[in-house]
Amino acid sequence: MTILDTTDLHITFTQGSHKVQDNNYISFSWILVNETKRTNELISPATNSVISRNLLLERGDYLIIPVSFSAMTKDYIVAFHSSKPILVSPSPTIKQQFQTHLQQSIIDNYHNRTNPCHVVRKDLFDKVFIYEWSSEYFHLFMVENNSPLTIFFECDASDSSGLISSRNTLLSHDVVFPSQRQIVLTVYSDPEIRAYRLSAKYHCKRINDVQSYLHFPDINEKDLLYLPHKITNK
Repeated sequence: MTILDTTDLHITFTQGSHKVQDNNYISFSWILVNETKRTNELISPATNSVISRNLLLERGDYLIIPVSFSAMTKDYIVAFHSSKPILVSPSPTIKQQFQTHLQQSIIDNYHNRTNPCHVVRKDLFDKVFIYEWSSEYFHLFMVENNSPLTIFFECDASDSSGLISSRNTLLSHDVVFPSQRQIVLTVYSDPEIRAYRLSAKYHCKRINDVQSYLHFPDINEKDLLYLPHKITNK
């Protein structure tokens, strides 16, 4: 999206329905990337069929990347309402850029200190960082391995209640190589209940025999949200 002059912009994302079979719900959001200033912002996720946001955007080039924190894939419809002319077109490389911008938006939120992201724990001589990004009814956990060691990382939220996991489980196991980041778990509340309790525990250890450890649940190349990603900046 190209903004030709500073403008008020209203963006609306819609999807068919937030409630589908077997009482599954969709939690989704988007990343706003200012390519001119090289900044990333993760818009607070919501568990609804519609998300709208009013923005005042300066002249420049932007990427808008939809993010689904659900085990299901849904189609999105996006509508732009601007007070001035703007240029909008699909990005053919959006999938290749997805992980970079999502993880960087979490790091940016942490360093800004004004957004709901914090380091909940450090392990292995303060070289492994565990980030929690949270908003109302939503929590995301990401591990960052700055050590020279390959680690086994467990995120256990199985003692929680009233939460839905985007990996279809509240317990995840992952292998994270040196200089890698990985989002390991996202959980959100049932939008009809809302009341929930989050209890998260973490276990991290060095491993030598990588073949003895697997990702649980399994991750494939289509799981863009959970694919490990090389750290390109610190």
